[in-house]
Amino acid sequence: MKRIVITLLLITLSLTRFSPAATVRGYVRAYDGNAPIASALVAIEPQKGTDFRAQTHTDPDGFFEFRNVPEGVYKIAGMKECYYSNSLFDFYVSGVGLYEVKVRLILNEKGGDDLSYCFMIGGIEVEAKGRDILPEEIATTRKIDSGEIDHLQASNLGDVLTLVPGVEKSGQMGLAKQQNVGLRKVKRSDSGLYGFDSFGTSVIVDGNEISGDAQAAGYVSGSGEQSGTDLRIIPADNIASVEVITGIPSVEYGNFTDGIVKVETKKGQVSRRFKAKINPDTKGFSYNGGHKFKEAVFDYHVNYSYSERNLRKTGDEYQRLYGSANLSRSYFNDKLDARLGATYTRIFDDEEPNDEYRMQNTNRGYRASGKVDLKYKAKKNIRYDIFAGIDLDVEDVVKQKMVVDQLFLPYGTDISGIDTSYCSIVPLRDTVFVAGTDSILRIDSLLMVYPFNATASQKGKEWDISFKLKRSSDFAWGDTKHNLLFGLETDYEKNSGEGVVLDSTFNYYGKSSTKRSYSFDDFPANLKFSFYAEDKMNFDLFKRRMDILFGIRYDLFNPERLRLSFDEGFSLFDAKQGDFFSPRFNLKYQLSDDLALRAGTGQSVKAVSLTQIYRVPKHIAYYDTVSQQQTEKILYQVNEYLKSYVSQKTEASLDWKVNRMVGVSLTGYYAKTKDRPRSVTYPEGYEINPDTINTEYSYAVYENVGWEEDYGLELTLRTNRIHDVKYAINATYRYSNSGGDNLTYDPDYRSTSAEWELWYPSPRVWQSKLVLDGQASYLNQRFGLWVTMDIQYTPFYKKQTVYSSNGFESVNEYNDPYTFYQGMYYWYDAEEYNYTGQWLINLRISKSLGPNTEVSLYINNFFDNRARFISPYTESEIELNSPIYYGLEMSVQL
Repeated sequence: MKRIVITLLLITLSLTRFSPAATVRGYVRAYDGNAPIASALVAIEPQKGTDFRAQTHTDPDGFFEFRNVPEGVYKIAGMKECYYSNSLFDFYVSGVGLYEVKVRLILNEKGGDDLSYCFMIGGIEVEAKGRDILPEEIATTRKIDSGEIDHLQASNLGDVLTLVPGVEKSGQMGLAKQQNVGLRKVKRSDSGLYGFDSFGTSVIVDGNEISGDAQAAGYVSGSGEQSGTDLRIIPADNIASVEVITGIPSVEYGNFTDGIVKVETKKGQVSRRFKAKINPDTKGFSYNGGHKFKEAVFDYHVNYSYSERNLRKTGDEYQRLYGSANLSRSYFNDKLDARLGATYTRIFDDEEPNDEYRMQNTNRGYRASGKVDLKYKAKKNIRYDIFAGIDLDVEDVVKQKMVVDQLFLPYGTDISGIDTSYCSIVPLRDTVFVAGTDSILRIDSLLMVYPFNATASQKGKEWDISFKLKRSSDFAWGDTKHNLLFGLETDYEKNSGEGVVLDSTFNYYGKSSTKRSYSFDDFPANLKFSFYAEDKMNFDLFKRRMDILFGIRYDLFNPERLRLSFDEGFSLFDAKQGDFFSPRFNLKYQLSDDLALRAGTGQSVKAVSLTQIYRVPKHIAYYDTVSQQQTEKILYQVNEYLKSYVSQKTEASLDWKVNRMVGVSLTGYYAKTKDRPRSVTYPEGYEINPDTINTEYSYAVYENVGWEEDYGLELTLRTNRIHDVKYAINATYRYSNSGGDNLTYDPDYRSTSAEWELWYPSPRVWQSKLVLDGQASYLNQRFGLWVTMDIQYTPFYKKQTVYSSNGFESVNEYNDPYTFYQGMYYWYDAEEYNYTGQWLINLRISKSLGPNTEVSLYINNFFDNRARFISPYTESEIELNSPIYYGLEMSVQL
């Protein structure tokens, strides 16, 4: 009996020892650079068919191993402090054998012990947990990471900003037309966010501000006198993150009135990745990579995009070629981080002469920049940041068209450059009446040219040289922690080059045009200085945390001499564009564990552009009856002491964490912009006699008489992922009221029997809009799938021009009574417009095809709802939404 028991025990042990079991081993590596991660926790947990589980840590080479793993389906998870955790699902072990595994972790820029979940769908970085359901920042901020940008399949920064709540999504993504951003603006995006609607938003890329202050905009490239930066020059594929600040920011930021768009591009030891995209408008590809050479890291980024705007026209294309590179290295035992960077963007914007007017437009300009970025940690709690950069924006615009005008030229005029295939050249003899007079010009012979081909060009360089120095330190004083910030900035802007070139005889804008050639060298330099100081402190008040940020910024524009003055507020310098002190204050108080109050108030200053100061002069051609000769007079339109303008903003927010899954934020704001430049027209001779009435000649200058009031409410509800789905609902209401304190000149005020005035009050314009946004985002790592649906509905967008000038009663063509005010052109100019019922649904899908490959698809305006609006006054029809639009993108990690 004893032998039988021993034999059974031996058989049992033998079967147990040799039951099917496997070894699972592998490495934990960093996603960027593939560096080994030591001391990472690796866990294997059962999913199906087994109860086996185990944990281990990686060795200095990132290696780990599990032995005697029985058959089953497992989840293998990797975790490490300062990294996002990652898991491999449905890992099947069939029995005896060796299984190799690689777990890749993504660096968590926040640091600390946050082990939130992050993984890859092909080359798209997905943070599964997502950001907190309540704002963390003291100022109202929206952050967009690279995963959201890749999932959107954006072509440029303008596309990316459609992810900001309240921004209309009705336009087409791509490069077909200029894209600008206007934070918290009411105007419809399809109307074009030009002028001050975009000029007040500051765009900062890797610490370098891209502004339009140095624009010497000419006739050829459009007015552009105060428009913001065309965001098509910033490709989305190279963006690591975007931070949109619409609240009261740190005094570190200046030169804005509406908000800040802060862009960080991809840098460092990035993985090599090739991406290609295609949609009906834009095709393109990009390639990123980064390599480590001993102690230095070199990264590079290349992008090419091509847009065929009008498929029915040959040669109507927009092309963008972009390249950037960075060289980074640490010195002095990692105390100094140094980075050299360079960027080059080339534009090919062409329109061939395929229409009846033989219009041909080319833009072959480019933008190049270089920078040095130094970060030095002098002590554990003291840090210095130094930035030096140079930007060069080269303009090379040429336009050509057929001008339908009759030109009378002296016989013998060189006309060898005229294309005679479509114009007539007729010799005339004897006498010719001089246009606009009763005089007769007696000559032997004239040539009449009708029509004629004309060319205009705009060529020049915009230089922007900037330097920034910042010192930050932190310390504790009792129970209060302080973070001090001091800094200075200087900016030098200059235009150079031949400028605008027009043929004085064959004028591109017609024979009666007042426009002439001028050189960009005529514009003086623009010089700006800024100094700031700030203290960010936190302490406990009534056993609740309180954060306070207080700072002051001093901006100086084109100083002339030192002079202490109290004439118009406190001033240190005589400066052409003024000097300003801008205080800012923010607080955040935790009212309870789940309820926080944020509030702030402050001022910001925006520099005016060079072309608002030095407006191009008007050249008036007229016949001098004394000398009996055709001559010209010049009306200068310069306001050399046009001041920069300010915006004063106040806002308050309540953040409520309903439970661990749902958070709600409500923000209200009010902003007043004062002394904004506004074009004011004067009759010739006004400077001599203000009562002058001149029906023929006038000129216009920019003056600080414009103003705008904005207020609104923003309600946001966000959730964490509930069964793999995350929800977000936003309601945004905005109201704007703008106008000017100036009077408007009307030389024809006597042309009617009404009580018109030579100078009448300028009208104002109010607008209001409500935008509702909803988003559902489904995420499944096992299938490598990310699906997002956006719904946007605009219940109303209203606008109206309000006149305070004299008027008279009349009836329109429908026999409806109305009041016709001075300054109106049509009977409905003072009526209210209401664009109602605009809605659309956008869908985007990203799916992994393998560990390093994914494909993405988007369909915008899924149901092809054009949101047609028919004007009740003119019966004209417009489409508020772009038609159904789609795109496909694929990327591969190499």
